[in-house]
Amino acid sequence: IAEAGDLAHVLTIGEATRGAAVLATGVSGVRAMRGEDRVHVTVVGNSYGSTTVAIAADEFALEADDVVLTGSPGAGRADDAAELTSGRAHTWVGSASDDPVSYLGRTGGAEPHDLVEFVADGVVGLGRDPAEDDFGAQRFGAEWVGRDDEFPWSLDGHGHYFDPCAEAPDNIGAI
Repeated sequence: IAEAGDLAHVLTIGEATRGAAVLATGVSGVRAMRGEDRVHVTVVGNSYGSTTVAIAADEFALEADDVVLTGSPGAGRADDAAELTSGRAHTWVGSASDDPVSYLGRTGGAEPHDLVEFVADGVVGLGRDPAEDDFGAQRFGAEWVGRDDEFPWSLDGHGHYFDPCAEAPDNIGAI
C-alpha cells in the first residue's frame, strides 16, 4: 500500500520533471553512441511515465522520432502536441474509455485536476489531457476485452494497456 506522501508525488509534475531530464539525457546518449547510424527511436510512457515523457519532449528536447502516451494523467506544461519535439504528427495517445487515471488531465471543464489544485493551492497538477482532440496528438485504439463502460470505473481499466487482449500493443507496434 502506498504511503500518502507517495501518492502526493504522483499528483504533481515534480518527480516527472526530474525523470524527464534523465530520460532526455539517456536518449541523447543512445543517439550519440549510434553516431551516423541513426535508428528510429520511439519512446513510450504509460501512466505517470507518460507525463514524464511529455515533459521530456516539451522541456528537455527529447530526441525521439515518435512519442507514445498511454493512460496519461496529463502532459505536463505542454498545451499542444506541437510543443513537443515529436510534434503533432508523431505524438500518439491511447486512452481506454474505462481508465479513470486518463481523466485526471486538465480539459477546460470541471474535472478531477481542479480538485488537486484546490486542495493544494499553488500546486501544479499534471497538465493537459493529451487525449483531448484539441491537444492535437494522433489517437489510437487502446481498449481491452474486459473493459467496464459503466461509471464509476475501477482502476482495472488503467492496468491493461499492454495485455495481449488489448488494442494498444498492436497499435504501438504499428507506430
